[in-house]
Amino acid sequence: MFQSLKHWLKLKETQKAVKYGEVDTSGVATTSERTTERTSGETTTGEVTTGDSSTGNELIRNEHSLEDRDRLNRLQGLIGSPINPNEETIFLRCLRHRSLTDLKSFRSHETYERLEFLGDAILELIVSELIYEIYPEEDEGFLTKFRAKIVRGKTLALLGEKLGLHELAEISVSSGAGKRHISQGILADLFESLVAALYLTKGFEPTRLFVREAVQNYLNLDQLSRRIDNFKSLLMEHLQASQRPLPVYRVTKESGPDHQKIFTIGVFLEGELMGEASGKSKKEAEQRAAQVALDALNQQEG
Repeated sequence: MFQSLKHWLKLKETQKAVKYGEVDTSGVATTSERTTERTSGETTTGEVTTGDSSTGNELIRNEHSLEDRDRLNRLQGLIGSPINPNEETIFLRCLRHRSLTDLKSFRSHETYERLEFLGDAILELIVSELIYEIYPEEDEGFLTKFRAKIVRGKTLALLGEKLGLHELAEISVSSGAGKRHISQGILADLFESLVAALYLTKGFEPTRLFVREAVQNYLNLDQLSRRIDNFKSLLMEHLQASQRPLPVYRVTKESGPDHQKIFTIGVFLEGELMGEASGKSKKEAEQRAAQVALDALNQQEG
């Protein structure tokens, strides 16, 4: 009965992956898939050579480019599990930046964007469970704010960097990012995409263990929980305490390509610009600008 249950669970995971069009159930890539997934580099043909599957050292089949084969071999070492032939497409996709749609025959759904969307939701669930267990006496407000600190872009980018995802990413040089200088936004996206790829191929439990291990190994949770970084709230409280009008945030500048926008936000108090800062998103720029404005107010009043 136990074996039957395991078989049923494996079948459901496969059906789920097929439903979302992420895994080739035949176990062998079609001609069109080979063409789509191939990047520059010499390709050869050959069979799968299997090593110690328990340690994730299975060698990747030779039909991919040398660069892609290296990505897959390094990635299965990172996740600690072999990448099966019918899973190679999705794991390559989770590393592919959308800038490649301008240079190769990739469409947007063949980049990591859809996986990033799914990974974001999976991360929230796993992180919620983790901090619920670790902090049994904290209230819902604390848990909500703390979860937001863990799943925000800056923290996920740190996890992506620690895991070396910047070295595995497939990204266009023309996007302005090299493997050594990938933005925090892209690093965060890569981590979310990898989580989704793990979930669709290996199931929830291996994904859960991978995320929990990364979070607990690379983040100081107690320190992170005490960090005050909502500068917009602090600025609002400061102004309310002195009975002054609330600040107004305005976009003063936008630059960069669509897939790597830089936003500059100004904080205006009673029509006067009190702080200005830039970020990869408007929310990030607003927080930074609020911090600048708060520092300026403290200097004026100090």
